[in-house]
Formats: sequence, C-alpha cells, structure tokens
Amino acid sequence: MKINNYLYSFLIILFLLNPFFGVLFLINIMIFFNINKEQYYLLLIFLLSVFLSFVNMTKVPESDLYNHGWRFLNSGRYNLIPYLILNAKEPFFFIFNYIVYYLTNGSFKVWVFSFSFISYILILKSVYLYFKKINGTKNQIILGFVIASFFPLIFSLSAHLIRQFMATAIFIYFAVSKIFNNKNYWWLVIVGVFTHSSSILLFPLVYLNFLGDFKNRKLINIIFLFVLISYQFFAGLLYKILAGKFIMLSYILERAKGDTTYDLGKFPIINIVIIIIMFIITLSFEKRYLTRVSKIESDNVELLVEKKEHIRRFFALSWFLSAFIMLNINQSELSLRLFYYLIFFLPFFIPLILYKIKKIETILVLVLSNSFIIYFLYKIVYGTWTYAPLYRIFINSFLTYIINPDPKIS
Repeated sequence: MKINNYLYSFLIILFLLNPFFGVLFLINIMIFFNINKEQYYLLLIFLLSVFLSFVNMTKVPESDLYNHGWRFLNSGRYNLIPYLILNAKEPFFFIFNYIVYYLTNGSFKVWVFSFSFISYILILKSVYLYFKKINGTKNQIILGFVIASFFPLIFSLSAHLIRQFMATAIFIYFAVSKIFNNKNYWWLVIVGVFTHSSSILLFPLVYLNFLGDFKNRKLINIIFLFVLISYQFFAGLLYKILAGKFIMLSYILERAKGDTTYDLGKFPIINIVIIIIMFIITLSFEKRYLTRVSKIESDNVELLVEKKEHIRRFFALSWFLSAFIMLNINQSELSLRLFYYLIFFLPFFIPLILYKIKKIETILVLVLSNSFIIYFLYKIVYGTWTYAPLYRIFINSFLTYIINPDPKIS
C-alpha cells in the first residue's frame, strides 16, 4: 500500500514538474508493469485531459479558433440575452462562452483550457467505461486512451472545430452511458444538439434498439437505411411545416434540406480506407465476442446475450453513420463533417485487434502507444496549425503553462 501511495505521489509531482513526461511515464509504467487499478486509470484520464488542454493553450489563434475566440472576448460587451441574439446559432456554446468569460475575467487561455478539458474528460471516461463493460484488457484501455489523446486528426479538431468537438464528446459519453450502463442522460441530448446542430443526426440513433439487428429485424433496418438516403426530402418536408415556428429547429432543417456548397474537394480516399477498416474490425469482433466472454462468464447466459446486444448497438452507430457518409460522398462538406464524428470511434475499435495478438500484446501496445505519441509531436511541429515550439513541451512545467500570457486577439 505504501509503495502504491509513493508511486501515486511521485506521478503527480512529475506531472507538476513536466506534464508531458508525467503522462508519458504513467502510460509506459502502466503497460510495462501491468498496473490495472481504477485509481491509476482515473489519474491518467485527468492528467491527459490537463496536458492536452495545456498544449491547446499554446496554439496560435487562427481560423475557427480565432473566430470563436473573438466571439468569446466579445461576450464581455453584452448581457446574456443580447449576446445570444447576436450569435443566433446553437445557444449552449455561447452560454458556455459567456459564463467562462465572467468567471475568468475574459481569459482566452482559460477558455481554451475549459472546452478542451471538459471534452477530453468526457471522451476518455467513455473509453474507460466502454472497455470495462466489454471485459477489455488493461492494454486495450490504455491504447484507447492513447488513440483518443494523440491521434493527430482527433487532436487537431479539439481547438479548431470547437463546437463539433464538444458535441461529439457529449454524444460519445451519452451513447456509452445509455447503451452500456442504461443511464438515460436525456439532457445531454439537448446540450449536444444546441452545441452543434449536426449532432441531431446522431443522438436519436442511440435510442433505436433495432439498429444493426439485421438477423431479427431486417425490414425495419432496411426502411431506416431508406430514410437515411432520403433525408433531404424529409428535412425539406419538415422545414415547410415548422419554418418560422421554432427558430433553432428551422435553422437545422434548412441546412439539412439543401446540398452543401463549400469547396472542400473530393472526399479523401484515406477516409474511405479508415471507414472500411473500422467496419471490418467491428464485424469481426462482434462475431467472436460471445465465444470469448462465455469462458469468463459461462454461468450467466442472459448477461452474455445482453452484453453482445450492447456491443452490436454501439457498433451499429458507426455502421449507419458510415453508410450515411458513403451514400452522400458527393457532398464534400456534409460527408467530411460526419466523418469527423466517425473518427471518434477509433479509440473504441482499434484496440479490439489485440484480442487476436495475445502473445505480443504488451510489446505491441508499448510500440503503438509511443509511436502515436511521437507522431503527435511531429504533427505539432509540421501539422496545419501552429503551437508553441516543440522544446517547450519538453521543458514546460505545470506552472509555466499557467503563467504564460494570453494571446492577443484583435
């Protein structure tokens, strides 16, 4: 017990001295020394969320971060209602802006930290709950954490498509809680949709118990696919009925009923490859899962069937989202927007490959985890966005991140 207390204290002290080496050391010792205790998982969730939020605080404001940052700072000029009227979009994000502004006296870096930290806490906690429910191994949980934290495409969205990133984090936590723990946090649906309206396509899927059950409920799944294909027709019909009656819903339907016109180019081939890989992994895992878990819990057949049902429902979210993307691949803005939701399933799916590689699982996870981290550092320097110089990550302490001045937003 004393050794555990000393180790726990050492990890916190190391993180305070240098957040990057703190999380790097914790990840590697948990893998290498097979540490499988809840207190260390929760510590890793917290420290990763803080570290990634610190890195986002160093990002040079441009594009969406600049625009949203300007709106955040602008909230100080208005009372709440006029501010929401001025930003006549999804209100919860701007309520969040308003609250953070007045709690922090308009600190831009604390605002960046706040939305990053909340989002990562929700995502990483969802990964943990998911793997615990499907009898995942310690290595799968940690690899899931690493992918959620250091996969560059996911991280790059955290301080760029800010509203969608927050809405996705809310959706993922809601879906895992509802499907695996039967906790209906319905209010998260409201918060998520009114953080980014596009998430309205996702939340209802969590309530559809038939989703993906083609064996027993083939007809209703086919009908649902038809509705997905014809979504613009139904959105247009509802828009004619509801236009002008509900401002926010009318805004959502107006965007859904028309073709997207942004010039984003063709849907990248690599995205299609990722979709195919995710589908193969989940389909393969679902077929093998019942046999594997039956060896662990053979005395409770009903529980096994229930767990497999939960897994199918969760996987089906990605299957139907993938189908929707592929059916609308000619609309680049829509398909890419939805693909950015889909990639958040990667931390839940990629670690499933470890079920087939037991003999070298620890070595493989060590290599993969550190490779993701190295690639993350590479993209910090050579990626699309500009952050503080890389050496700062190696030398900054907890205090350094806190005392760094806010960037100037003109």
